[in-house]
Amino acid sequence: MPMTLSDGTTTIELPPDLQWTDEFDWSNVEQTKEYSLTGALIVQQGVKAKGRPFTLQSNGASWVKRSVVELLQAFYNTPDTIFTLTIDGTAYLFQFERPGGFKAAEAQRLMRSVQGPDYPFTIEIKGFEVAA
Repeated sequence: MPMTLSDGTTTIELPPDLQWTDEFDWSNVEQTKEYSLTGALIVQQGVKAKGRPFTLQSNGASWVKRSVVELLQAFYNTPDTIFTLTIDGTAYLFQFERPGGFKAAEAQRLMRSVQGPDYPFTIEIKGFEVAA
């Protein structure tokens, strides 16, 4: 299934082999513990509405074209925008992490004048799920 990122007008198809490295690092249950003046342990728990992190990484294996990197950079540089991130058919409302929510690196080093729209890059996208 395709992985996509959309601003509602433009949809970017991401490589299906990007790794969602923190997929299972988040729990929607939050817990705090503290001791009362009597020494009793007080435990409070609640369910978070949103906030799930997304770190999507090439990890050296998944390359994207320079033209896609330029579109992702434009998305990243658009403030106050909520995007739709679709992974395995599930859509999430997504905002980029700031700073450091988007990084791109050349897959191999060539002179800049040789880089065309198909020149390969590796990427890292970081953000989190937001409420509508």
